[in-house]
Amino acid sequence: RAKPLATVAAELAGLAKRGVREIRLLDRTFNLPVARCVALLRLFREQLPEMRFHLEIHPGLLAPAIREELAQARPGQLHVEAGVQSLSSTVLARVGRTGDPERVLSGLRFLVSCAAFETHADLLAGLPGQSLAGVVADAARLIALGPAQIQLELLKILPGTRLCLEAAAQGLVFSPVPHYEILRTSTMSPDELAQAEKLSRFLDRFYNPPALHAATRTLADD
Repeated sequence: RAKPLATVAAELAGLAKRGVREIRLLDRTFNLPVARCVALLRLFREQLPEMRFHLEIHPGLLAPAIREELAQARPGQLHVEAGVQSLSSTVLARVGRTGDPERVLSGLRFLVSCAAFETHADLLAGLPGQSLAGVVADAARLIALGPAQIQLELLKILPGTRLCLEAAAQGLVFSPVPHYEILRTSTMSPDELAQAEKLSRFLDRFYNPPALHAATRTLADD
């Protein structure tokens, strides 16, 4: 179900009049369907220049029309979260996520090249079939691309989701209480998940601060 664009425009205009300046869209794949994404990006740019929008985008599904709109974005109006999660096609298939990893990297490369907005890239650790070495390799590839931030988190398995229903079959053990964080998988031990958490803290402290980008990228290249 999708709310009519005219209604969206009217509601956003009303919020703007009341002084709201930042909107976070909860849609995890804002760039689908393509036509609606293009229409919303154009609405933001042409009618709501004083507002800032936080979007979550699948970088492997960037149609040419979406790229064209993003390239015209007003400086500072967008904040983009790129949901990479994993660069292993095998791991992605285990969780039913579509998209070729090379297309994901190509899309992320485009997003990073857009000077009008920052792109933050998201990775997960503890997905079915994922290894610690795979998580480290994914982080290194993202560092080389240079998004504004890299956010690495442990997988959380929410009640009622597909992964929750398939957890036993997939070899996943997770906390039964919030935040339902992964504790062990068939391919990652508790110690390896702890190592992934250390990598997450490393990225937060030594990659995400803008002043340390260049140094961390040099270390990763070495």
